[in-house]
Amino acid sequence: MSSVRWIHPESLPELRRALQEGARLHGGGTGILRNPPSSGIVADLSRLGIDACSTGDGVVRLGGTAPVGVAARHVAAANPEHLVAKAFGLMAAPALRNRITVGGSVALFPPWSSVVGPLLALEARVELVGAHERTVQLADYLGDRALRAGTAIVAVEFDAARGLRSYWFSYARTRLNYPLFSVAVLGRGGAGTIDEVRVVITGNVGRYRILNELAARLAGSAPPDRLSRDDLGTRIPDRQGFSGDYLTHVAAVEVARGLAHVAGGTR
Repeated sequence: MSSVRWIHPESLPELRRALQEGARLHGGGTGILRNPPSSGIVADLSRLGIDACSTGDGVVRLGGTAPVGVAARHVAAANPEHLVAKAFGLMAAPALRNRITVGGSVALFPPWSSVVGPLLALEARVELVGAHERTVQLADYLGDRALRAGTAIVAVEFDAARGLRSYWFSYARTRLNYPLFSVAVLGRGGAGTIDEVRVVITGNVGRYRILNELAARLAGSAPPDRLSRDDLGTRIPDRQGFSGDYLTHVAAVEVARGLAHVAGGTR
């Protein structure tokens, strides 16, 4: 018989106490469905009031419990071509987009998420409450288990990225299947040259990779006509009947297309 105790914190101090007691967090509910608890405390976050999305002083702020669909619409209202508008707006099905939260997608980094890659490309920051109370780079949060333990994400912030071009690709069997991998490209260029670029692959070995070496090599250059699997510095594993070699090849093709787009081409 389940001995789960549900609580409903209505303020950040109440949430801090719940985290100190080892509570699991419930936002959109997909994490709980995958791994339902049989005991302990579950803190429902719906009454905290951290679901607002706003833009001011060149910074976009997405509340931790904001559904990804709401976040997508907020960003798209200002710039339909923004990387977040593209990726979040195409994630899963509409019903799921209106449940899955921004904070949960970052904290759990589930395989169906189209959230982490774009946010890494944008060099996003996460505001934490709990055992650590500060704002940190998303890359640092993902790479530090201690930062993730005993904390909740209050908000995700990133610069508005005005003047940057973006490219988004998500590989899935069908429109509603979760992606086997994704490619996010963000940068600026012109006249067929890349001025600066940031490329992120998710779904690879190690879950994600920021292609810093490739970006440094291409700065000030024309985008390559094609890239090899070795150029990525990572690989996609065998998945859902597809070989890793094939998936990595597709990823390399899509990165090349993204680079051409950033440089002002149409490929």
